[in-house]
Amino acid sequence: MLLQGFLYVRTCKSDNEYAHPLDMCPLVDLNLGKVIHVDMYDEPARMPPMMVNYHRDLAKATTGNEWRTDAKPINITQPEGPSFTVEGNLVTWQKWHIRIGFNAREGLVLHQVQHLTLLQCSSQLQL
Repeated sequence: MLLQGFLYVRTCKSDNEYAHPLDMCPLVDLNLGKVIHVDMYDEPARMPPMMVNYHRDLAKATTGNEWRTDAKPINITQPEGPSFTVEGNLVTWQKWHIRIGFNAREGLVLHQVQHLTLLQCSSQLQL
């Protein structure tokens, strides 16, 4: 089994890895457990020196300013309770069923997005 890797530089744990891609892609044979080829340019591209981060602790290095403190707090109340339910990673809202996940590369990831009306229509069409 072969695997192609994409490489990034992170200057710290909270760094935005997409800001600093490396111009090389190793091809790894997982059965042999070794790199069998590396695709790369003859001369590497210059890595952008500027940090581009959205993490609160890194805001000053990115924008030159501290994290904003002028925003007032927001309070959301739902006296009759929420109109959605959450069971594990399944969010149900009105006629929608959505499974959610998170990871460091993409952030929020939506899986199995379903609308019950559309599902009923498509199942009727298959008959």
